[in-house]
Amino acid sequence: MEKTVTSHYGCLRTAHQTTHQPEEPQPPEGPDGMLDVRDRPRRMVATIHERHRLVQELLAQGRSLRWISRDLDLDYYAVRRYARTADVGELLVKVTSAGPCWTTSKPYIHQRFTQRCHNASQLHREICDQGFPGDRSVVNSYVRLLKQGTITAPPPLVEHLELRPGRRPGDQGQS
Repeated sequence: MEKTVTSHYGCLRTAHQTTHQPEEPQPPEGPDGMLDVRDRPRRMVATIHERHRLVQELLAQGRSLRWISRDLDLDYYAVRRYARTADVGELLVKVTSAGPCWTTSKPYIHQRFTQRCHNASQLHREICDQGFPGDRSVVNSYVRLLKQGTITAPPPLVEHLELRPGRRPGDQGQS
């Protein structure tokens, strides 16, 4: 059975792609962390870039870390971290690396969405039971994009396919 499913997976993938319009935007392959789900710069990333630039400029003017901390209303240790880091990419590593919880929750949200569960609050409760630490607003905006069709669900994985013995993926069930 697995050999059959695996050998026809290409047929299923092409059938899935033909049912969706080609101009429809597809979800990105992997999150790079710099952009949100709508391909806009994330607010946290922009904030880190701006703070790093400001701290570096004030340091170049000869200001002390304590003065910069008071002037920008930032914690002293945050200012020190911005001052010691020459490359802003080092500060963005933790922010831009996708957390394992969200990447493991997205396929579940897609699965439940195709099962006609379009309630973001219900989906948030379900993935929180699985260990998702995020806020309901993240799930809410993602489900809203799925409802609008901005993001489409990926084709089903091989282990999620259910085929009856003796049938091909293209057959319409004529017996």
